[in-house]
Amino acid sequence: MHEPRTLRGRTGAIPSRTLDISAIEVRRYPGDRSALRALFEEAEDSAEQLDSYQQLGDVLVAVQDGVAVGHLQLIETAAQGEVELKRRMVVPTAAADIGNLRFYQRCRLRVEAVERDAFIPETGYPDPIEIDGIPLRDRVWLSQALARSPK
Repeated sequence: MHEPRTLRGRTGAIPSRTLDISAIEVRRYPGDRSALRALFEEAEDSAEQLDSYQQLGDVLVAVQDGVAVGHLQLIETAAQGEVELKRRMVVPTAAADIGNLRFYQRCRLRVEAVERDAFIPETGYPDPIEIDGIPLRDRVWLSQALARSPK
């Protein structure tokens, strides 16, 4: 049996640089995505899972002073060639990460679903994983309706 892998909640993680929103440019990223691996790894603990989707779809990057400080990956769904913009934000997070759950619920997101056994060896994650002493197994999906922009 492996020793538990302990992860700290990521809600307190602050970039080493101050982000100036007015200085951030968002653009399509056409380059080699391995250069963005560190950004992808901020949201994905399984190298196997990340390898399975990192090259899919399109990637937008937020750039400040020539440095990528964030990314968004857009992956085509079952309706090929069709993009549907929804007025709803959906966020997955680890059920064991109390800090993330507290943060998202304070931002008025509501629990939508629980995906059981999402973080197990059969899905590419090491076993066991603990976050703040809580075994990590399930993924929680939270959502929030987004307000329409004024015209």
